[in-house]
Amino acid sequence: MHQLRVIWLEGSIWDAATLAHLGSLTSLSALVLECGWYSPSYAACDQLLYKPFPSLRQLLVSAAHREDLEFLTHVDPLALDTVTVQWRYSSMGNLSHGALLQGTFTRVHRFKQLRHLTICMPAEDAHNLAGLPNGPSYLEPVLSVSSLQTLQIAHNIVVQLDDQFLSRLAQGLPRLQTLSLVPPTHTGFGFIETSDEEDEDIRDLGSDPPDYLPSLGGLCTLAAGCKQLTRLGLGVRATFRGKRGRLARNVQRPSGIRSLELWTTPLDPAVPDDDFVDFFASAFPALKALRVLLPIRSYPANTVYAEASREEACERWDAVLDQLRNRLQGLRVRPMKY
Repeated sequence: MHQLRVIWLEGSIWDAATLAHLGSLTSLSALVLECGWYSPSYAACDQLLYKPFPSLRQLLVSAAHREDLEFLTHVDPLALDTVTVQWRYSSMGNLSHGALLQGTFTRVHRFKQLRHLTICMPAEDAHNLAGLPNGPSYLEPVLSVSSLQTLQIAHNIVVQLDDQFLSRLAQGLPRLQTLSLVPPTHTGFGFIETSDEEDEDIRDLGSDPPDYLPSLGGLCTLAAGCKQLTRLGLGVRATFRGKRGRLARNVQRPSGIRSLELWTTPLDPAVPDDDFVDFFASAFPALKALRVLLPIRSYPANTVYAEASREEACERWDAVLDQLRNRLQGLRVRPMKY
């Protein structure tokens, strides 16, 4: 076994004694732990070596329980390059999803050479999509992994950030090439607005308050700090902070982003269509693929979007995307299915 490079474990054989033996293999570079419905016992964790899996570069943990993440604390972080955590059988509420994300990021933040991190679930399980409010509080630990080039959360949630956190993310993760915080499937969804109260205070998000989604201008801040970013998938509010006017003038540095997926609100009625077209054409001149998805839930009556039906909102976005397609040669705009 001392020449093994790749191992796939499944089910009940995942125990501390087995992991202790595998951890001593200096040749092992890839490990898949497929736990199914089983949850490992760590009563014998003292069997694990002080620095196990010294050559491990790729790790996939398929987890059904929060405790399954404990394995991440028993891996030598020096060589690890790629971590994928796939959640199975997940039927937890939004706040539980946030706790799972935070638990994962807390355990991987010591992997200072990690380049690729994906948290996902099987596409067929990604239903009942919803926004995850207070996203910055859950993603905070990952900001210390400055080596990251890929950060993907392909779950049944849209992680809701804000402009301030996008600025901090750009400073903490300047090497990002791919950032995707949206679900792998394109079905109906809704953003969430919540206070610090309990779940019953959760309600659909319209345009206010501003802290639950970043603005379009926040995308420029992110791209300016992450100069190698080419793929971006994000929940965003289709408006701008600060002064109105020729918004393209606020683009300080054109981005190299080639693929953009926005889970977004209707376009701000106070901003002309031409300004949105100018903004996207100036901010993302290298764009080759663009997809826009709008929530299916109605907006609260006290928001600026209350008078616009979802159909009208989609028609306006379609008009802007048509003009943008004419401005950017080779741009492929995916139709708004929902």
